Amino acid sequence: MSHDHVGVMLDALLAVPVPDGYTNTRRDRYDAVLDHTFRDVTINPPGVDVSTFRFGTPGAYAHIEVDDGGDTYTVGVFATHVAYHVQSAGHVVHFTTAADAVRCALDELHGELLRQRRGW
Repeated sequence: MSHDHVGVMLDALLAVPVPDGYTNTRRDRYDAVLDHTFRDVTINPPGVDVSTFRFGTPGAYAHIEVDDGGDTYTVGVFATHVAYHVQSAGHVVHFTTAADAVRCALDELHGELLRQRRGW
């Protein structure tokens, strides 16, 4: 029997509560061009459909991936006019616990949605 370390880490993200109305979903997406399966967990606020979200679409969602090394998480955000990974001093931030990664993702979503409401 093989052990799916990345799968276990992604499942741990799903165990962390998100606010009412928010959705967290695990995705496994195969890219035939790259011959690679991308695996992550998305967190989206009410009214945002991750499967149809494109640049120019109002709103935002976060995605959390397991780093290539397999022991930490990285957080990214897709929003109306921007997509980014959470960074500090120009380096992608790596989170060691699922709870910290989800908390960061929710904070980033809150900030991005607030910027959109303010028109920044």
